[in-house]
Amino acid sequence: MAVQVVRDYLEKQGFELMSWQGNPEVDPSIWFVGKTKRPEWVVVRSATFPANSAVRPSNWQAIAAGCAKLSTAGHFASVAVVSVEQPFESGDEAPVPLWRGHGMHVRFTGLE
Repeated sequence: MAVQVVRDYLEKQGFELMSWQGNPEVDPSIWFVGKTKRPEWVVVRSATFPANSAVRPSNWQAIAAGCAKLSTAGHFASVAVVSVEQPFESGDEAPVPLWRGHGMHVRFTGLE
């Protein structure tokens, strides 16, 4: 889901997508032709309530080194999601599960 959010964002920005995949075990998640008019890559991570942002992976340098043969232009994308049923009445409330086909709120502020 998080990769789809970022992919849709890139398309709306007018960038050409080269490839994408949603397997969280494989980085980067997306390759696209960016502002440089050359390949650029994106590592996508997701977070769920109560977190409101994802953390850049600790192996960022290794990912960048692996991508360097094609491009040194890399980005990080944090996508946070929460159920539309989350009441937000207190900071101690239990997270409401996310269910396929049910609504959710998405927080994505762009590429880093």
